[in-house]
Amino acid sequence: MELDWTTFLLEIINFLVLVWILTHFLFRPVLGIIAQRRQSIEDTIAQTKAAQAEADALKSRYESRLEDWEKEKSVAREAQARELEAQRKAALAAQQAALDDERRKSESLAAHAVRKQKEADLADAIAQGVRFTGALLGRLKGPEVESAIIRMVLSDLETLPPSRRDALHDAARELDAVTILTAFAPGNDLKTSIDHAVADLFGKPTTYRIDDHLVAGIRIESGAWQVEASLASELEYFKSPGTSE
Repeated sequence: MELDWTTFLLEIINFLVLVWILTHFLFRPVLGIIAQRRQSIEDTIAQTKAAQAEADALKSRYESRLEDWEKEKSVAREAQARELEAQRKAALAAQQAALDDERRKSESLAAHAVRKQKEADLADAIAQGVRFTGALLGRLKGPEVESAIIRMVLSDLETLPPSRRDALHDAARELDAVTILTAFAPGNDLKTSIDHAVADLFGKPTTYRIDDHLVAGIRIESGAWQVEASLASELEYFKSPGTSE
């Protein structure tokens, strides 16, 4: 078989033309589509990476926010616990204050009741003492007892200091006489002793009156000044403490 060079050249030319056609009309568009597809894939990958990075950032922020929220909840719980504890303490303090106030009121009422009872018991005891003393002194009254009381008073007047004696003397300057009240008429000797004592102390004469209310004793009246020593005054002394606390 002989080689036909003309046919061979034509086949080569056809092959080259086919290669050019394929290259120009097929390979280049395909390569362009492949490049576009690759670029699209790369863009998609980049977008995916960006989305992943954004998602990671959001996840990090979310986790950080969760941590902050847990911390805030812990701080809020602690603050609430402190507030509840403070309210509990305040309520306990108020309750204790109310209990203390009630206790003080109860103690005050009890003490007042005890004091009233003591006062009532004291008043009753004093009343009994006054009745006993009154009965006793009523049985002791008489000229002899009165004479002893008067001599005791005269003895006490003799011991007054000079300044006091001068003041009494000046107080009686405008008086005509000093009044002497007794429950019984004094005897002559006792009357003389009274006259001498009054003249020495006041520089005035004496006038006498009988006063049964004295029971037994003497009252010396010199204007606004008076002194009394009698069984009646002693009974009044026994009665007066009943009004004290």
